[in-house]
Amino acid sequence: MNYGAKFLGKTTVLAKDTPAFIANRIGVFSMMDLLHNVQKLGLTVSDVDKLTGPVIGRPKSATFRTADVVGLDTLVMVANGVRQSGAEANDFNDVFALPDYIQKMMDNKWLGSKTEQGFYKK
Repeated sequence: MNYGAKFLGKTTVLAKDTPAFIANRIGVFSMMDLLHNVQKLGLTVSDVDKLTGPVIGRPKSATFRTADVVGLDTLVMVANGVRQSGAEANDFNDVFALPDYIQKMMDNKWLGSKTEQGFYKK
């Protein structure tokens, strides 16, 4: 803490570390919220990817293709970690709960590109 003040002229703020840095917390929250709404609204994977890709200024991999590239296991690990770390203090904690179809994909080892099947199949 003294390094910043002594050598850089900066004040250091002590912050307790928590799992999943802020970009993952926001991104995974968004993805998990979407996964729940896809199920509620009866949308298809291709419907969502058409709406969440270049048409709104995002990469053509959109939502579900990006999840396949990253790996469903990674998404689930981060979602579970955020859910566990914020269990008491998070009003939105239920968003990080896995929808049944995601658990089924995990059970079947449909993890995305690394297993050649996820939301898309090679």
